[in-house]
Amino acid sequence: MTSSSESHARIQELESIELQDGLYDEQYLRLMALYLIENQLCDARMLWLRAPDEVKVAEGFFQKQFNVCQAIMARNYPEAYASIAGVNWPSEIALDMQAVSCEYGETMIVEFVKVNLKKRRLALIAKAYASIAISDMSISLGLSPESVREVCSNLKWTTGPGDLVYPKKIKEPPCAAIRGNTLVDHLSSVIQFLE
Repeated sequence: MTSSSESHARIQELESIELQDGLYDEQYLRLMALYLIENQLCDARMLWLRAPDEVKVAEGFFQKQFNVCQAIMARNYPEAYASIAGVNWPSEIALDMQAVSCEYGETMIVEFVKVNLKKRRLALIAKAYASIAISDMSISLGLSPESVREVCSNLKWTTGPGDLVYPKKIKEPPCAAIRGNTLVDHLSSVIQFLE
């Protein structure tokens, strides 16, 4: 099972538990983490709004997760990367989330969120730009300019005068059926990025 389909299965499982019996604190943290991994920011925001106050203030984990969501929604990527790094995930959740994605091996959930955010940002850059400054890519990806050059080299993107990068479209596998909210979120992020 791919990491994305397993994530979606866990999301559906937790959502159905929430509808039937309600969630306990750790399940709220897991569901928020899954929403962040899958870039379901509207769902993450709604989870925040309906979560009990006790969950929001307990040890601050849920608040920190929501800070990541808010930064991504506001397109404040330096803050998003700083917020991601600032979340100390409880070990039970981090270990549980490792099982979600074999692709990243033994890395922790923080890396799942970071890597997925960077992949989405690179895909948007490839779709939206004929050329982009390395400094702008650095901010968008949360990387140093040297790391951006390395990423561009690995993707076989060319660089030109004035520290410009000329992206090539990234080949994406054909999409399976996309949930309604996910499609709307994706279209919204493309439009926001182009503004």
